[in-house]
Amino acid sequence: MKSGRTLSWRSRRWRWSWLICLLAVPVVWGESIAVQVADPFIELHSGPGRGFPVVDVVERGGAIEVHQRHTDWFRVSTPRGRTGWVHRTQLVRTLFSSGEPVVVADAGAAEFSHRSLEISAMGGDFDGANLASLGLGLRLGRHLLVEAHVERAFGHLANLTLWGGGIHHQPFPDWRVAPYFGIGFGAITIEPSTAVVQPQDRDEQYAAVALGLQAYVAQRFSVRLEYRAYQVFTNRDDNEDPAAWKFGFSFFL
Repeated sequence: MKSGRTLSWRSRRWRWSWLICLLAVPVVWGESIAVQVADPFIELHSGPGRGFPVVDVVERGGAIEVHQRHTDWFRVSTPRGRTGWVHRTQLVRTLFSSGEPVVVADAGAAEFSHRSLEISAMGGDFDGANLASLGLGLRLGRHLLVEAHVERAFGHLANLTLWGGGIHHQPFPDWRVAPYFGIGFGAITIEPSTAVVQPQDRDEQYAAVALGLQAYVAQRFSVRLEYRAYQVFTNRDDNEDPAAWKFGFSFFL
C-alpha cells in the first residue's frame, strides 16, 4: 500500500510542495493541483463555511482542482466549470493522480506566522488593580502589528478605563514562541470611589512601552504574556509611572 504525501515544505516532489502555499490566508498560486474524489461524493459550498449552501456535488471518481486555502476550507473547481469550497475533512479523502491519498497539513501553525487579524482577551494587574483587556490587531507585513485596545482596571480607591493603541514589532514571526516589543499611547479615565476627598472623574493622557511573549497553542489560538510600563501625563506637578502585566489568549484570522 502506498503511503500518503504530506503537503508541507518537506515534500520531496516539487510539484506537490506548491500546496504549502495553501497555508496562507488566503493564498492563490500559479499552479492548481488536480485530485480525484474517493468518497461516495464531495460537497462544494458557495463559501468557506458550513453555513454556506451546497452549490454542487462531485461523485466518486470525479476530478476537482484545488486553487486556494482559507483556514480549513479550500476553493476548488470542477471540469464543468463550477467552483465552490470544500472542507479539509473531505479534501483529505481525495487521491492524487498517482492513486496516493492526499494528506493536508494543519493550517494553524503555518498560518500563525501569516496571520492578518488578531483578537485578544487578557487579564492581569495594573499597579495593584485587577485588569481586564480586549484588543484588536491588524498585521502590517510580517513583523509589525497595529493594535487598538480597551482596558478596565478595578482598584480599591478608583476604577480606571484605558483607551489606546500602539504598534508591536515581532523580530521572529516564524517562531512558535516569539518575543515582541512595542510602544503605545492613549487616554485614561479615572473614576475615584466616593470615599476619597475629591470624587470627580479625571481624564489623563499616557504613553507606554511594552515587552511581551506570544506562543502558538493550537488551531487558531495563541497565548500572550505582556509587561507594560506607563508614563501618565497629569495636570499636576508630577507625572505618574504605573506598570501592568497581563496574560491571556489571542484568536487570529
